[in-house]
Amino acid sequence: MNKRLITVILVMMACFLLYSVSPVWAAETTASPQDKIIAECTTAIDANPNDYFSYLHRGQAYRKKNLFDEALADCNKAIEIKPDYAAAYFERGWINQVRKNWDSAIDNYTQTMKFDSGYYWAYNNRAVCYNQKEQYDLAISDAARAIELYPKRANSYFHLGYAYTQKHQYEDAISTYRGVIDNCSDSRDIEKAKDRIRALGGSV
Repeated sequence: MNKRLITVILVMMACFLLYSVSPVWAAETTASPQDKIIAECTTAIDANPNDYFSYLHRGQAYRKKNLFDEALADCNKAIEIKPDYAAAYFERGWINQVRKNWDSAIDNYTQTMKFDSGYYWAYNNRAVCYNQKEQYDLAISDAARAIELYPKRANSYFHLGYAYTQKHQYEDAISTYRGVIDNCSDSRDIEKAKDRIRALGGSV
């Protein structure tokens, strides 16, 4: 057998191996992180149908894929298994917030606080919902509480400042935005706060 024929045979074998393996390889490399989480959690749930953590974790993955009905179903199941599961109420609130179901989101964030009174994100996100409903006094209360819990996170300052602005309490809004400058480290948040202050007639 001459060298040229051997080379042709080797190339053909290499091509055969490549095309026979590539679909599996492609499936492994193109699966998103959320798909992997869903698969892993499904396996865990099959092994233990009362695994409330896996229901919640899978629900979070569904939400990130915008599969909101599936996400809600998993959150509901997690709460059915563990009725005091604050994180599951929060996730259910977040799903409803994304869908702009403000009242349902508020109800679920309230349940989150019932079982975990120090849940920062529940106060922060409920403030967002109250702002959307133009219930600014309630938004102010929640955003202020969120700042107490986590003073270095800028989100809540902006929610609070927005509520004050909508109530025409401009000095309070300016003071709130100064809180971002004084307490937060992200330069983008600081610049955004400075812009808000200038827009309200303040100086920085």
